[in-house]
Amino acid sequence: MIKITSLVFVLTLSLGIMFASIAICGGLPKAFAQDNQTRATSSSSVAARLSGSQSHITKIKITSPTRDQQLPAGKDLTVYGTSIDNATSNDCKVSVIVNKVRPYQAATATGPAGATDYSKWKFDITSKYTTIKQGDNRITSKYECANNPDANSFSSVNLTGISDTHTTAASPSLSPNQTNSSSKSLPTPSVDSNHIAKQQQPAANNTGARNNTTASPLANIPVIGKLFGGK
Repeated sequence: MIKITSLVFVLTLSLGIMFASIAICGGLPKAFAQDNQTRATSSSSVAARLSGSQSHITKIKITSPTRDQQLPAGKDLTVYGTSIDNATSNDCKVSVIVNKVRPYQAATATGPAGATDYSKWKFDITSKYTTIKQGDNRITSKYECANNPDANSFSSVNLTGISDTHTTAASPSLSPNQTNSSSKSLPTPSVDSNHIAKQQQPAANNTGARNNTTASPLANIPVIGKLFGGK
């Protein structure tokens, strides 16, 4: 009886160990699969973040003139900018277009590495190509690489052309204060007092003579003169 009980116990224990082993072996592939899936998801997320950050990199930018800046119309203008280019990017270049006047015009590389370094660049807008017009203007720069079309990028700025008021001559005008001061500064002519007295004396004598004449208008008539006491 004791042997039978021991045998049953051993069989039960063996079966339990076997079922446990089966369960463990069956769960390991699932665990590995889940771990691999988690790693793949993490790798995809990292790749997406990296690609997203690369897509937001500014590949080219116009640094001068700035957006909405006012500039004199009809004048020459130098455009300055930067790009992700360097000395080893020999197949890349920068070009500029103004107000959609085609074709694009080649910019000049001014980067520290020399004539092929467009990390800094400039472009001179002159009348040989076009000029800034009055009103709205748009300048667009393009960065392009022959062997890497995905690197191509654009940058634009809008600006306003205004008339050059310094070239228009205005006629000078005198203010009322200036006019009054000018009139007050005129010299007053001097008059000799003796000369005035000489001019007034004949007039006084003539006035007295006229008074004597009018005082006795009937003196020249004899009869009427005697009546009034004349001789």
